Amino acid sequence: MCDPVSPIHQLLVPNNKSLSDLDVLSDPFVAPIHADFTGLPPTLVQMGGAEVMGDDIQEFTKRARMQGAHIELQVYDNMFHVFQASLPKTQHLDEAWDN
Repeated sequence: MCDPVSPIHQLLVPNNKSLSDLDVLSDPFVAPIHADFTGLPPTLVQMGGAEVMGDDIQEFTKRARMQGAHIELQVYDNMFHVFQASLPKTQHLDEAWDN
């Protein structure tokens, strides 16, 4: 299943930046994967199984856990980026909001 919300070609070079501008993506304010997670409160992360940024989300949770953060990662099969805001309502959508 493809992600209808975040096509991969739009994520590779965000906001029409040139390739020379991509070094900004190492900034933790732009790319939270590079942040210091010390003191992060307990966090719930939800992602769809068809999430276009799924690898990044899993790496984010891994790094945060390595720094002592308590993170629960929930993966919903066949769901896409921000599926929690999609319509029509689905079983996965209801489960995500209930959590």
